[in-house]
Amino acid sequence: MSQSYKCLPADVKSDEVVSAVPGSSSSGQETITRITVAQTLKKLKARCSRGKLVDRKNRQIRFYRTQGCWGNPPANYLELMDAQNKAIADLKKKYTLIEMTCNPSGIPIG
Repeated sequence: MSQSYKCLPADVKSDEVVSAVPGSSSSGQETITRITVAQTLKKLKARCSRGKLVDRKNRQIRFYRTQGCWGNPPANYLELMDAQNKAIADLKKKYTLIEMTCNPSGIPIG
């Protein structure tokens, strides 16, 4: 079922959670849907090309681990978030960017 990507960066595993989305089942129970790296890559029709991970348009794919899941944020959290947003915007100009959640459980923090 799952395709293996030999060019996946060493620090990223295919079963890692990219995002976790809260929702509810048909019976009204709260659920959390976790989207993995493998699912995201499949959606992007990713493949290895010349040792690099690329999407269907041959654009290189990069991963970015977001920060900001603080129960009690540091004093400089606004500066940290601004720097993160700038880094993400810069990377998106050049690459297909997969932003990895800092909260893979999906359970609200704080």
